[in-house]
Amino acid sequence: MAIPGSPLDPRSRGCNQLIREGETLVQNASVIAELIRPLYEHMQSSTINDAARAKRMADDVSIAECSAVIDLLGMTCVSGR
Repeated sequence: MAIPGSPLDPRSRGCNQLIREGETLVQNASVIAELIRPLYEHMQSSTINDAARAKRMADDVSIAECSAVIDLLGMTCVSGR
């Protein structure tokens, strides 16, 4: 998966090249959800222990952590925080 960037921004060169080479173009979250759905379904159909482990992993990600990641996704350059 690759998120496209401005062709005028040299930092976008890598992602844009990946898209040209056939990677999946990500324009919104629904594209990512669609691509990972088979993995999620596989996890759901696994043994009870595997499903419980997957749920624990999902529960460990807090809303604050998700918000922090979303805040870092943007059009501007971000220093290492």
